[in-house]
Amino acid sequence: MRPSNAVRTVWDAEAIDTSHLGFRPIQKIATIHASSGFIRGIPKNIVLSSPERGSPLMAALAFALHILGAVVWVGGMCAIYICLRPALVTLEPPQRLRLMRVTFQKFFPWVWTAVLLLLASGYSMVFIVFGGFAGAGLHVHLMQGIGWLMIALFVWLFHGPWLAFKSAVDAEDWPRAGTSLDRIRQIISINLPLGLIVVLIGASGRFWG
Repeated sequence: MRPSNAVRTVWDAEAIDTSHLGFRPIQKIATIHASSGFIRGIPKNIVLSSPERGSPLMAALAFALHILGAVVWVGGMCAIYICLRPALVTLEPPQRLRLMRVTFQKFFPWVWTAVLLLLASGYSMVFIVFGGFAGAGLHVHLMQGIGWLMIALFVWLFHGPWLAFKSAVDAEDWPRAGTSLDRIRQIISINLPLGLIVVLIGASGRFWG
């Protein structure tokens, strides 16, 4: 039976181009209204994943955890660098340094948690949603590269300037503490813009041509 004039059918032999969404072209029967070009029955993996690659629920969970990790890490850096740091100029150096010690002592465990969430959820999505790195778009590779750079900078910050800063504050060695805090500031001043760039890439990358 031939399709009517109002509707035509795209059969398996024709691939549906989804490259602009970051997915490989896929083959699936779809019904298209000739008058409007509207596709009925868009395949599931245009949005989340196909059944053979993973469940939509798992993809949604991984995506939510990925967003949560980014919000905690980048949002925390933004609050400390843009809001808290300028407000501390009203305090005397010993008070300011002690306050920053407590702040980082509370914040850095959350950063480690965010890093683990981002890695676990990010690589889960690569295989659940894209079926591997070959199917991932350019934006995914950019986020991965910048993300690893951010992690490397944080590891350096934590095991270098942070431990030196904490030791200096505990010993009330204020000049050495000030020097270490300035190194922490410099690293955050690099990681914060990188984090914001990753957020922009993650939000817009799927719509790149």
